[in-house]
Amino acid sequence: MEIRMLGLQELSLALDLVWEVFEQDVAPSYREEGIEKFREYICYEDMSRRFQTRELYFFGAFEGEKLLGVIAVSRTGHICLFFVRKDQQGKGIGKMLYQKVCELCTQGLAVNRVTMNATPNAVNSCMHLGMRAVDREQEAGGMRFTPMEAYVTAGGENSNDHCCGSGDWNASSSYGNRRVLRVGSISKHK
Repeated sequence: MEIRMLGLQELSLALDLVWEVFEQDVAPSYREEGIEKFREYICYEDMSRRFQTRELYFFGAFEGEKLLGVIAVSRTGHICLFFVRKDQQGKGIGKMLYQKVCELCTQGLAVNRVTMNATPNAVNSCMHLGMRAVDREQEAGGMRFTPMEAYVTAGGENSNDHCCGSGDWNASSSYGNRRVLRVGSISKHK
């Protein structure tokens, strides 16, 4: 399994995967208005512009030449696309993609907070990754989502730290008035 930043020539393939998984997993819980709004959001021309201006960073999970998952994050740490092929879900691919985003945020973008508007069927998976809901489920433009966040650090205090909700929270520090629990490059608040 290789997780890497995508090149512009792979963007169309990535957006095809996003649409395929969206249709299978998300669209059934959206109104028609939300489905159309999402289709417009992932329009190649707009995504290509955002990709080329580094407004968005895309990562892909590959097994050989086959793209299995995609994640896209903004310069501010907002995950705007996070999709794994249905037959590949539950195999840790999402976790690896999320870790790459956290690394980019802390090491390349100087961002310590990752956010995401999780679809109804993704909330539990996001919580497993260490994210927490910051508000109740909402609907806007026919799209249902729960705002989520996680604080990330540049890494744990030792090389044996585990990432993404494994339960082995072995280093802690303070972040504002919240307690940050570091787990490799992922952290949780209590």
